[in-house]
Amino acid sequence: MVSKLDNKFEDSYGMKSTQDGYRLGLSVEAGKKLAELGKWKVEGQGQLAYQYASYDNFNDDISGIDGYSASTLRGRLGVRVYRSLESTKEMKQNDIAQVYGVANVIQDFINPTDVTIGGANVREKFDTTMLEVGGGFQVPISGATYIYADARYDRSIKGNKLQGKLTIGFKTQF
Repeated sequence: MVSKLDNKFEDSYGMKSTQDGYRLGLSVEAGKKLAELGKWKVEGQGQLAYQYASYDNFNDDISGIDGYSASTLRGRLGVRVYRSLESTKEMKQNDIAQVYGVANVIQDFINPTDVTIGGANVREKFDTTMLEVGGGFQVPISGATYIYADARYDRSIKGNKLQGKLTIGFKTQF
């Protein structure tokens, strides 16, 4: 993954600023079917993802924010339970809708980097281990293109970070 960052900020007083940067990332993921329970399949999954981000300096009318670079390394171990929905005989294997549920343990291996704002160092202090549960579905719309929805809920082990996510989109397989 490579992405250019172009952040635009506006505070409650109407002051505006911009910040540029970029991100580079690499992820490796593996899964293995563990069991079949009737029409449901159980798959173990693992992932290791690295990301490097670099942000430029920027200023607003009150203070300067120093540019910085940060690396993250995150691991995920979990299980996915899924079921392909019934299809007609005319449908190909990749034309079948699917529903699934997931449960993961996520571990951050690198602590967040300090950011200097107006001479003061600031850093996130969240737990490095999270539990995640979620579910979703995907439905084919043509060939190997799907519309999907995925909902997740994350909670850190100590409870100081809670997060919910809903993703709706399109995906295609090559």
